Amino acid sequence: MLRSFVFGAVVGGVAVWLWRDRIEAYLAERTRAVRERMADRMQAMENKTGALLDTVAEPLRRAEQGLEGAKAEITAKLHAGQEVIRPAAPGDER
Repeated sequence: MLRSFVFGAVVGGVAVWLWRDRIEAYLAERTRAVRERMADRMQAMENKTGALLDTVAEPLRRAEQGLEGAKAEITAKLHAGQEVIRPAAPGDER
């Protein structure tokens, strides 16, 4: 049993070595359509992903601008509040 397995492996290896060019050509021919379909699907996915990200980008920019404005306003109000409630230093008159 083990001898027949080793013999089969050796014969298979020799066959692949002898006919590797034909085997490669055959596989390239048989898988060409599959590779083309996969490349087309990847292109379609790239297009859809790009379109989705483009539609999301503008609202995110507007939200970021709104948050920056809110941050600036809150910071200004907090600073003004600090100035109102901070006790004056001794000898400092307001």
